Amino acid sequence: MKEQRIIVREFAQDEVDVREVMRYAGVRAEDGTASELLSKCQDALICAVKGLTVYRVQDFHTDGDVCFIGGACIRSSSLAKAMQGAESVIIFAATVGIEADRVIARYQRRSEALAHMASSLASERIESLCDALCKALSHELSDEYVLTPRFSAGYGDLPIEFQREIFAMLNPEKYIGLTLTESLLMSPSKSVSAIIGLKRK
Repeated sequence: MKEQRIIVREFAQDEVDVREVMRYAGVRAEDGTASELLSKCQDALICAVKGLTVYRVQDFHTDGDVCFIGGACIRSSSLAKAMQGAESVIIFAATVGIEADRVIARYQRRSEALAHMASSLASERIESLCDALCKALSHELSDEYVLTPRFSAGYGDLPIEFQREIFAMLNPEKYIGLTLTESLLMSPSKSVSAIIGLKRK
């Protein structure tokens, strides 16, 4: 697949997976106290959440453990194995936006428990957004390609420093307001960047 321009897409929010929220919170789905906390923060958090993504297709090949992605190269046996057979990759970044962080911060001043539940809900929302993007791409490319599971900097032996290369390829600050700090943390905090391999059928 040929390299493409940067593409920005916004996704509507799917229904909340309560069991996933509770898993992130570290409690049982049947926990009545946790359910009450979720009901208290859900409306405000959901209203704050966006579904913003930016992505592009890049050429990909390997030479042993060295992976070449567009104009970047990185040594990572984990990435090479995960992308085995891929002739190109999709680099993407996604965020639920800065307002979600602000809602969590407001709850932090009121109640640690409420803030934790709101943070867990936001974590479920960003994962749901990534799933929505991957599902859409899989549907659109299904005639020619199979998509690998997404792979992020910091997994296996792919260094977290590769985030800088991903951000250089996507410029997500311009397109979706997503920045990278000097310590390689993303802001807004509920954000993901990743690589998906494209294997020709």
